[in-house]
Amino acid sequence: MKLVLLSGGSGKRLWPLSNGRQAKQFLKLLSDENGHLHSMLQRIWRQLSKANLTDSTIITAGKMQVDLVRDQLGFNVNCLIEPSCRDTFPSIALSTAYLYSCQEGDRNEVIVVLPVDSYVEDKFYEELKKIDRVINTSGADIALVGVNPSHLSTKYGYIVPEKEQTKNNYLRVLGFEEKPTPLRASELINVGALWNSGVFAFKTGYILDILEQMDLPTEYEDLNRKYRKLPNISFDYQVVEKARNIVVVKYEGFWKDLGTWDDLTEEINPNIMGLGKMSKDSINTHIINQLDIPILVLGVSNLVVIASPDGVLVTDKVASVRLKEQIEELKSREM
Repeated sequence: MKLVLLSGGSGKRLWPLSNGRQAKQFLKLLSDENGHLHSMLQRIWRQLSKANLTDSTIITAGKMQVDLVRDQLGFNVNCLIEPSCRDTFPSIALSTAYLYSCQEGDRNEVIVVLPVDSYVEDKFYEELKKIDRVINTSGADIALVGVNPSHLSTKYGYIVPEKEQTKNNYLRVLGFEEKPTPLRASELINVGALWNSGVFAFKTGYILDILEQMDLPTEYEDLNRKYRKLPNISFDYQVVEKARNIVVVKYEGFWKDLGTWDDLTEEINPNIMGLGKMSKDSINTHIINQLDIPILVLGVSNLVVIASPDGVLVTDKVASVRLKEQIEELKSREM
């Protein structure tokens, strides 16, 4: 079994700290067990190391990100450079071709793809070791990891599985629903739907067959040269939604996607990073200041206040999910 850790994105929902120069996965905002700050990438790598999975893991990264990966993890990590910034399908396709043609892979070898912004317990990565057997015993094209919902959420995608569980601890997938309304999310949870963790597993040959059907090369060097010809589309849309035989493994532990300031600040301690001060009646508010001028917050709650050389953000935490669209509008106005 091989693992691919997707670390090539930019994370516009965490502007202004996450940008073209330093993406969200490299921001040292989380605390380790010793109270030292580390990044999402460093946290996941340590967890993979505890599970003895780093030797079988490659990390995808853009050309401008490779030095950051090696600076945070060391020069011995197996880092695959993406020729250009694309969506997840091109990245996963190139990674599969690399593992197959450059790492002496086998068409029957299972590849597990991981997002870099998952915040989970260590046992999550121990559970991943079971996916190899699930793929082989189920005969599925793709296996997913679904998280048992701890609360009603409209921010996550839902996996709708069959009700009857097999003796092999996986469920057949009936369908998907992306970011439902509160009412629909409640209905989905009541019928046993699971949060989509963004973890995919498949046999190498399954993706190679898809590339051949698209008249694309399966050898790494050839595919690398034709990278721009790959459709700039997510793996979910290009592969998962077209697959006929999908199973899901249910995960019962803690899981969170650190894709927005609302979610990320729940795991950031202390509430003030950098030069700042807030009044005692400013509840559930975070200040992150990278400038040498002070920030003072008085009498307001549930805010994220961030100042950096690239911009200043003041947002209600719940509203932070709308940040990406606002940033794209700013760019369209060339501000």
